[in-house]
Amino acid sequence: MSNARNIANLLVKNSSPMVSIRNNSDQGISATTWTTVTLDTEIIDTQNNFASNTFTVPDVGQYFIVATLEVECSDADELVRTSMKFRKKPSGGSYADVPGTEINTYKGHDVDESFTRMSVTSTYLYTSAASDEWIVQAYANAGGGSMTLKGQNCTFVAFKIIG
Repeated sequence: MSNARNIANLLVKNSSPMVSIRNNSDQGISATTWTTVTLDTEIIDTQNNFASNTFTVPDVGQYFIVATLEVECSDADELVRTSMKFRKKPSGGSYADVPGTEINTYKGHDVDESFTRMSVTSTYLYTSAASDEWIVQAYANAGGGSMTLKGQNCTFVAFKIIG
């Protein structure tokens, strides 16, 4: 059994809040626009804390959060930058970028490709208050073609480690 599965089993046994979500289908995005990532397939949601692309923290504690995105551009050699970030909304507040979570991936142009793909991953350890809401946003810069977040390669995982 893998270490990840052992950790997941331990967290479930101890009733720790934990979610593992992915996107079931591709999502089109616009160039040079921050877009909220659609996450619609729950793999694990131990306390029903995930809905409408949002993880809502059930109680105060330290949470480990990780997300991975993959962007594909249909026009060869046009995708140059793929970025992602976490945004958090405190109870009664509004969404704001979480400092230190924006990750950027850059790629030089390759000759004679039929498409360009780039992946990016961000991880964060944060002491979060009850009812904080977390979302993931994606950004891609391209000169042409359509851009797509590749469904099952877009994932979000969060779990409480201390609290």
